[in-house]
Amino acid sequence: TGLFRTVGLPVLRVESDGGAVLHIPVDEHPPGTFDLALGYLPPAQGAPGQVVGNGHLRLENVFGGGRTVGLAIDRRPGRVSTADVRVADPYVFGGPVRVAGRFTGEQRDSTYSKQVYRMTAGILLEAATEVFGSLAREVTQPGIAGAAVRPSGQVVPRSSGWFTGLGVRVRHVDGAINPRRGLWVEVTL
Repeated sequence: TGLFRTVGLPVLRVESDGGAVLHIPVDEHPPGTFDLALGYLPPAQGAPGQVVGNGHLRLENVFGGGRTVGLAIDRRPGRVSTADVRVADPYVFGGPVRVAGRFTGEQRDSTYSKQVYRMTAGILLEAATEVFGSLAREVTQPGIAGAAVRPSGQVVPRSSGWFTGLGVRVRHVDGAINPRRGLWVEVTL
């Protein structure tokens, strides 16, 4: 699964009272990476208070079971702001079912904003093959400058859409975190 750096050989230990313990030594990968600085900009000159900052946070094996959580943010006052939040559970209820969710948002100063919500669910057919489905919603809205009416219409039109997909993913690589050799094929309809 790529969650462990090394997995040793299992050792069966028989206790003096007749009980047995199966010991498997493992060395986990680091649980994640962190480079995040956030702050609060108080209200000033009629503008509301806002959270500002940038960076990323990626946690692996959160609460065990291979769950991952990720956050990337770049929030500057009055400029382009982006956010990307991801969560995934590869073994829902202990079975071979993977569920993942993602939100991405972008705001271009006062021109427009765009949000994308995505859910994916898949089932492992074997160790390296997965069949999955996805559902996504995308919304784009004009900002104050993007809604300025011209003779030809809006600069940035409102738009929204739903997207669905089915796919197959085959992943035979030498390392899940940093693969150097192997095959990774994904076909999505």
